[in-house]
Amino acid sequence: WLNYDLTSEMPKRVFLSTQKTIVNDSAYQKGDQLLNEFRPNPLEISDSKIYKTVDSAMNTRYLKTLQNLSIMAYSGYYPFKFWEFGPYQNTFSFNTIEGNRYRFGGQTTQNSLKETRFRGYFAFGDIDRLLKFRWMVTRFFNFKKWRYLEFDYLNDYKQFPNGNADFEEDDLFSALSRRVTPKFTYSKRIRLKWFHEWQNGVNNYIELKSENISPTGDLLFKKENGEVLNQLNFHVLKIGGRVALNERFLTYGFRRLSIGTTKPRFNYDYTYGLKINNSGFEFHRLKLEMSDRYLFGFFGFLDIKLFCSKIWGHVPYPILLNHQGNNSYYLDKEAFNLMNPFEFTSDMQISLLGRYNFNGLLMNRMPFIKKMKLRSFVFANSAIGTLSSNHEQLVQFPEGLSSLNIPYFETGFGIENILHLIRLDFMWRITNLNFPNTTRFGVGFSFEPSF
Repeated sequence: WLNYDLTSEMPKRVFLSTQKTIVNDSAYQKGDQLLNEFRPNPLEISDSKIYKTVDSAMNTRYLKTLQNLSIMAYSGYYPFKFWEFGPYQNTFSFNTIEGNRYRFGGQTTQNSLKETRFRGYFAFGDIDRLLKFRWMVTRFFNFKKWRYLEFDYLNDYKQFPNGNADFEEDDLFSALSRRVTPKFTYSKRIRLKWFHEWQNGVNNYIELKSENISPTGDLLFKKENGEVLNQLNFHVLKIGGRVALNERFLTYGFRRLSIGTTKPRFNYDYTYGLKINNSGFEFHRLKLEMSDRYLFGFFGFLDIKLFCSKIWGHVPYPILLNHQGNNSYYLDKEAFNLMNPFEFTSDMQISLLGRYNFNGLLMNRMPFIKKMKLRSFVFANSAIGTLSSNHEQLVQFPEGLSSLNIPYFETGFGIENILHLIRLDFMWRITNLNFPNTTRFGVGFSFEPSF
């Protein structure tokens, strides 16, 4: 028997101690085993029956369906035993090239193969009448330390300049909230990637990629002499990594979710473009990214994200440092939301995104607003860049794309935790106002569940 004393007051040093509590990873992996080993008193028979009753209730069809729907809301995939259907938001969308786009996709679970995941989709548009597809095979070698080899083949449209973003071109929410007509290229791409984690938050990867892209719609690849190119080819070797000390993860099957770290996070990559049989472009590209959160106690916290990148060599505009704009009213946290996606490009750039969250400092002092538990914040995003004229000698810039001669700046304020789900941003574009289709003020939204 253990003697508990619930009446004595604990010393203040217990609550003011700065010593960290360290929980071994094995504690999360062997929960039931540890409970049985260290439980001070054995379970009564009645207690054991309660556990069995709860377990049997969780296996009823009704609760299983609720559980699967919650997994779908979080992951985008509805789970079955051997595979998962999704992402559900990409099943139907629409654009000017394909018209109505229908897609069927999914991925296997560990009930099929414990260490290999198959993932992919087929898509069809009622205007272009083309069958598009993508399939990926990922072989995991270690789940405790995340290590895998992945092969990826894509034959589909890509929204310019989204780059290698996975499963984003045909998102229904983006299609419904679109404010600018996007431009597309048709991509045939082969990619092979090895990812190796040394410890939690510290990893490296190496990637080989060969890609053929063709312009679609009103997008053209045109030289200075008027010659029109039907396609461009790229062959690259990419090496990168991440340093985020003390970063922790939740692992579920083939999924892994970061639950953050109090340390700064650094991402970096180096890309070498090479020619193969007189096909492709030779160049070097370096990218660095840093993000961090600074806590100010009662007064809130500041989130910053810094991007730096540079290209050496002459390349056509599809692989320049095209600044990440947003053509949707749906917010993109890592983009300039009042910049059009096809507006500015550079061969050297620095971008800074900053947001100060008051964490209830203001809203909690308003009598009626306080009960709604709203949170307010302010933000400012900026970018500077330079561009050599030599790049345009390869392929002329299309109408609307230009260098960032004047630093870009946008700012605003927002409210989050609306109904524990919605975030609203009110934004103003401060510079580069004399361009066509410029939006000086905008309101954006996103879904960010919080409890």
